This record gives sequence, C-alpha cells and structure tokens, in this order.
Amino acid sequence: DYVAFTDGDDIANPFWLTEIRRSFRQGADIVAGRTIYIGYGPWEKLERVELFYKGFDVTFPSCNLAYRKELFEKIGGFDSWFMTAEDIDLNMRAIDAGGNLIYNDRAIIYHRTRDSFYSFAKQAFWNGYGRKQLTLKYGRLWNRYKPRTMFNPSQLSFWGTVRLGFALMGYLACKLYGEKPGGERR
Repeated sequence: DYVAFTDGDDIANPFWLTEIRRSFRQGADIVAGRTIYIGYGPWEKLERVELFYKGFDVTFPSCNLAYRKELFEKIGGFDSWFMTAEDIDLNMRAIDAGGNLIYNDRAIIYHRTRDSFYSFAKQAFWNGYGRKQLTLKYGRLWNRYKPRTMFNPSQLSFWGTVRLGFALMGYLACKLYGEKPGGERR
C-alpha cells in the first residue's frame, strides 16, 4: 500500500501514478517526482533551496511525493507543529527510519505559482519560518545546504532576492517569537 500526495489545484501528468508505482517496484520507500511550476514567468524559474540530509535531498515538496504506507505510519505522518516545512521534516524522519528516497523525473506534477505579490511574499515568509522550525527541531542545518545552488544566478535574480528577503523575515520571526517543539514559547 502507498500514500501519494499532491495539492488540490495541481495537475498530474497522466502517467504520474504509473511512474510512482514503477519507482516503488525499484525499491523506493519514498518517491519524489518532478514538479514543474506554471504561472507568473519569473516565479516559475525560481528553484528550491535544497537541504541535504544523510546524503538525500529532503526538500522535495509534498505536492509531488509518495510514501510506502507502512513507513508513513511508522514515522507518525506529518508533524502538525510545523507552520511550513512539514514535508521536509517528514522526509528527514523517513531517512532517519532507514527509508530509501528515489527521485523520478517522469512522475510529473504541474504546480501553480502564487498569483499575486502578496501571496508570493507570504509564502516566502512562511517558508523562512519553517526553515527556522527545522533548526529548532534538528539543530544546526546550515552545513547541509549547498551554497553554490543557494547563490546561483537564478536565486539571486530580482525575484530570488525578494523571496530571500521575505524568507529571512520569517526565519527571524520564528527565532524571536516562535514556539519550540513541544509548545514552549521562545
């Protein structure tokens, strides 16, 4: 049995589930597919800020992710403490539990970008907040990012810089006002 995740407004390639099943037959416990962003052009080009954990990229979003049901239940599913980054946390716990993550670039989801500046900025803010939540739960993570990909030209474009600014505000907001795991206020 498997559990597959996507968002309600996403569009799955007709072969999405076929490709996910193929990856499970190849020994995957977790399948991350290729997410193609559609919407406002400059926002489509922005890339994920990858985080590597025990040799795996764990930043694949839950809009295109599938798990063996047994593993998903074993690790307790999504942690509701997270404002965002709950998918990254889920992937990290799955890797800790011995899960094998396979990326299948033929398991394609078309994911809409945010449709206004406000929603773009809000998403960036909460993504930064979630990254700080990850450090509260797992400790220092900066050494697990790849600086060359974080600071490549597409990330440092005008919109990449704007996104980074709002993400830093979210990170700082969590640092100053967020709750620690277990509900303790900072």
